[in-house]
Amino acid sequence: MKLLQNFCEPLIKNKSLGILVILIVIGLFIINFRVYIFKDYFELYSALNNIMIGVFVSYVFYVLVVYIPEKEKKDAMKKSLLFHYKDFKKEAISIFLDAADIRYVKDDKITKLCDLNEFKEFFKEANKSKKVEGTTKWDGVLNGLDANEYLQNKLLMEMEILRNEVLFILNNTEIDDQEISMFLKRFSQSIYRLRHLKSDFDDMKTKPNFLWDLFTGWSPMGYLDKDIIKEMIKKI
Repeated sequence: MKLLQNFCEPLIKNKSLGILVILIVIGLFIINFRVYIFKDYFELYSALNNIMIGVFVSYVFYVLVVYIPEKEKKDAMKKSLLFHYKDFKKEAISIFLDAADIRYVKDDKITKLCDLNEFKEFFKEANKSKKVEGTTKWDGVLNGLDANEYLQNKLLMEMEILRNEVLFILNNTEIDDQEISMFLKRFSQSIYRLRHLKSDFDDMKTKPNFLWDLFTGWSPMGYLDKDIIKEMIKKI
């Protein structure tokens, strides 16, 4: 079933190729099961038959030798990027909690905070820490990061690791959907720009709050229900 799916996918993605292969299959059926049509044109029959068989075999060869290995490679890299993206979110949330002086948070809670709505609701709560200023926990995160160069560097390092993974998949696989490709490039560029704000971390508050947007799903259309980055990675 999976092999059949692999043979059909290129035809669905490339309509011209799909039409060509379908016409060839129909042509082979007509030629080989209605031979009497060509009883007076054997050379034409032979030439058409050989051409269509050659094209069909070439397509099969392409699927087995090029498409399937490339698809398996892309799936492996996509799986790796998803893993690193999830790992990045967990590591970053741990850093946020340290910055806001929120202690004794269990691993399962950190995993739960990877959800956009859970993160938003948790960090919009009132800041109860006496060590960092801010009305909300998210204010505490930003103020805590601003005052702690070690946590700044730790967060930027995690972001750089994620950016390297994004660049790796952009440079080593062909992404058919231009929208996905451009989205990942913009995401990589955003991390790069943020990386070079290191000398003035307070700038993060005056930008379109990259971190808040990233972890809550905020967009000009409002808060999204789905993690757009995760969804884009799945579509690679």
